[in-house]
Amino acid sequence: MPTSYSPVVPSPPIRFARGLPRRPPRLGPARLAGAILILAGCSGAPDPVLDPPAAPAPPPSPPTSSATPAPAGKPVALCVLEDGEIATVEGLVHPETGDTLVGGRPWREVFDEDSPPYAAGADWYVRDEMMPIPGRGAPLEKYGLPRILAPGEVERYGTYRSFPLFVETGSKDEIADVVYVFVRPGCEFQTYLQAYTIGGVRGR
Repeated sequence: MPTSYSPVVPSPPIRFARGLPRRPPRLGPARLAGAILILAGCSGAPDPVLDPPAAPAPPPSPPTSSATPAPAGKPVALCVLEDGEIATVEGLVHPETGDTLVGGRPWREVFDEDSPPYAAGADWYVRDEMMPIPGRGAPLEKYGLPRILAPGEVERYGTYRSFPLFVETGSKDEIADVVYVFVRPGCEFQTYLQAYTIGGVRGR
């Protein structure tokens, strides 16, 4: 009896599919959030705009002086009283107005003739009161009008009611017969001497 056999049927060839998309793995919630953050960081979003740096402050302006400079003019020496003694200060004659200025101000504002130590505003001087001199029996009184005396012509003698008195330079008299009162700035002096009477007529 012939041997029976079954025909061998070859299996169909296995074909591998190429190009088919692979199924992405499943991501958990934590991995999904991380992936979103990574994608956001790589998305090319522009950097935040920063404020530009502040410009440096300008340097402070140099201070301006409020004092008015004294105008140029002709220099002049002025005779005044300082601490009861005759002194000389420098002034300027304004070229346009002719006013004499000290530190840019009229000199009679700087040296007020109506205030001590100048006698021009004193009550006893305005009323022509006589001036008693210690050691002398009769007082002294005004003689003539005020006049200008150079600083070297007189020297300090004493005081009368806190106002300085002067006598002629080199005078040897301990009790003065003639004294000079500094009336106002500019070396303006008033002479005081002893009054006397001759034959019932008062004279000087």
